[in-house]
Amino acid sequence: MEHRYLNRLLLIVSLSSLFSFLYSAEAICVPRNFTKHVVGLPHKLPPFSVSSPRPKPPSSTPPPPTPASSSASPPPPTKHHQVTPATPSVTNPSTNSVVDPEVNKICHATDYPDLCLSSLRPYLHGKTDLLTILEDEIKACKDRAIAVSAVAQKKSHDPKANINTTSIATDCKDMFSDALANFQEAEDAIKVRDIGTVNSMLSAALTYVDDCDDEISDNRELQQLLSRQDVTLKDLTSNCLAIVSLIKY
Repeated sequence: MEHRYLNRLLLIVSLSSLFSFLYSAEAICVPRNFTKHVVGLPHKLPPFSVSSPRPKPPSSTPPPPTPASSSASPPPPTKHHQVTPATPSVTNPSTNSVVDPEVNKICHATDYPDLCLSSLRPYLHGKTDLLTILEDEIKACKDRAIAVSAVAQKKSHDPKANINTTSIATDCKDMFSDALANFQEAEDAIKVRDIGTVNSMLSAALTYVDDCDDEISDNRELQQLLSRQDVTLKDLTSNCLAIVSLIKY
C-alpha cells in the first residue's frame, strides 16, 4: 500500500517536472503577445510588386550648344567669276555688214580700210590675231593676182590685138605670175614666223605690180582691161605691208 503511494507520488512529481519543462520551453520560443499579433494579420496579403522608377520629365531648358572644334577649318570662300563684257561688233558702212572689232581695228590701221574689210570677209574663220589677218589678206592678194594674170594671158593671145598690146599683155602676165610666187613665199614665211622674209616678199610683189601698171600707162586698151584690177592688187599688197608693220618682232 505504502509502496503504491510512493510510486504515484514519483509519477506525479515526474509529470510535474515534465510540464514545467515544456512550459518553460514554450515561453522561450513563443513571445507572450504572439497570439495577439497573429490574430491582427489579414487573411490574405496584397501582392508584392516592384515599381520602376518614374522617368524624369524633359527639361524645358535646351542643352547648351556644343562648341565647334577648333580644328575644323572654315568653309572656303565663294569664288565670284568676273564676267568680261563682250566687245561690241562694228558695222562696215560701205558694205553694211557686221565686222569683228579686232578685224576692224587692224584694217583701220591700213591705207585702204574698206578694201581690207571687204577682201578679208571670205577668208575669216574665227581667229582675228595679226598673223592670221595678215595671212588671210595675202590669200586675197594671191587670188587677185591669179585672176588678173589670167586676163593678161588671154589678151596676149588675142588675134585681134596689135603686137604692142599682146607684148605688153604677155609682160604683165609674167609680172603677175612673179608677184604670185612672192605672195606664196610670204605666206610660207608666216608659218615659221619669219616676218623679215614676209616683208621682203610683199615688197617684191608690189614692185612687179607697179611695173605692169607703168607698162600699160600708154596703152589705152590695156588700161581699160587691166588698170582697175592692177590698182586693186597694189592696194591689197599695200595693206599687207601695213599689217606687217603692226607685228612686233
